[in-house]
Amino acid sequence: MGLLRFALHPPQLADERPELRHAYISGIDRMPWRTRVELADGLLACWRGVPESGVLNVPWPVEGFGQVMLKTATLRERQEPYHFQVELARGKVNQLRNQVAEWEMAGLRIPDGLRGELREVHHTLARALTSQSQPDRAARMAENALAQVLWIAERFTELYTEQVFEARHRQYPQLNTLLGAAVGHDTAAAFAAPAFTQAFNSVAVRLAWKDVEPSEGEYCWEPFDELVEWCLKHRLVVIGGPLVEWSPHALPDWLWLWEGDFSNLLSFMSDFIETVIARYRGRIRLWEVASRTNCGDALSLDEEQRLRLTVRALRVARERDAEAGFLITLGQPWAEYMARREYQYSPLHFADALVRADLGLNALGLELAFGYEQGGSFCRDLLDVSALLDHYAMLGVPLHVSIAAPSAQGLDEQATTSWQFGGGSWHGGWTEDTQADWIDAVLRLTACKPYVQAVRYAHFSDAARHELPLAGLVRGDGTPKPALERVIAFHKQHLR
Repeated sequence: MGLLRFALHPPQLADERPELRHAYISGIDRMPWRTRVELADGLLACWRGVPESGVLNVPWPVEGFGQVMLKTATLRERQEPYHFQVELARGKVNQLRNQVAEWEMAGLRIPDGLRGELREVHHTLARALTSQSQPDRAARMAENALAQVLWIAERFTELYTEQVFEARHRQYPQLNTLLGAAVGHDTAAAFAAPAFTQAFNSVAVRLAWKDVEPSEGEYCWEPFDELVEWCLKHRLVVIGGPLVEWSPHALPDWLWLWEGDFSNLLSFMSDFIETVIARYRGRIRLWEVASRTNCGDALSLDEEQRLRLTVRALRVARERDAEAGFLITLGQPWAEYMARREYQYSPLHFADALVRADLGLNALGLELAFGYEQGGSFCRDLLDVSALLDHYAMLGVPLHVSIAAPSAQGLDEQATTSWQFGGGSWHGGWTEDTQADWIDAVLRLTACKPYVQAVRYAHFSDAARHELPLAGLVRGDGTPKPALERVIAFHKQHLR
């Protein structure tokens, strides 16, 4: 067994910070090991099955910035516990320094003032490192360094985003990146909002199996036919799917009668995909075939069966419409779920297996749903988001990125899932204004990457049945949230 230990200062943090139990250790490939966490006597102990160096990942509140997932540098095992706050600060400063060096080599122009601020955070970290004989003082200095470096990292990321857009617009005054929203039960809200066609140039039509085939062999086409025709009338690119979303709320109730019967499940899935693609062939030219099959646990299928299911889904889709494009979407791309259960494939390895299999996979989707404890990803800063996108871009296929964040934390009677708030916060807490700021920042960062082919928002309106609580761009009463105006402004500035 491998063990990394961290001394918390003051020691009572072990009792006051329950979020520490979400800590995990990741390896050199950035993917988590299954981690057992113990909190006692002012120590955070992380056990995993391999006695190797590792990186601590842990949600931690930073004053003024929010509660975000932070990570240390790579640490070797040793008898003496590491100073928790000092190592978090060292890890973030190290990450920023390395990223800035890479961006500078690529041509990033850094103003002298920002370079001076980076030097100042180095000095703050140095004072924390040299104060470890006084642990409480070192903790205070490290917390100061963390607050500084997170804001500076955000400014560096925004600077990078601006300069990348500047370079791309010199060649293309308007980019051809697809910007859309997923529309399912909120069809009427999309039709009724003139701002929809101002904000988006594409639509992800949520052809959820549960809605399209609510009873075995009986299909409900009318709302989807109407939506597809509306999209084509308004010259919006249509993305169909996900056809197979491996979540209990998206699968038809009757399918659960076949739980454990993998052969029949494959057969039912194949028939459904064939039927839907046949109906919309020629009108929908880009299909999201499967979503979350890397991490979903519906119908008691194991990891190998979910991979086989995804392979079959892609093959069936390609056979039915060889001229269309196909993608699959990974849920929880940082793979936090691997920290508590044993998995053979990380999301990156899962996707790599599909890309290498030559199944006609034209793009890879990543779901970034922040602020939710179950199903989503714990909140990260912009630097981590940029690093994640670059990491998956190594697979050599275009990326489609789905983003979402809540506008509040409270009751949402239209939400259909068990997703709970609690996956961290951004800039102090989730409000309509911080949601708008987050969407604007993440949208700009994501869309500036040349390998990102499409960005979509997870759902348009809170007024109809939906999955993510309070995450829509439109309130339950049909009025727009501030985020919608920010999306419209982005579209006008950068896209066709």
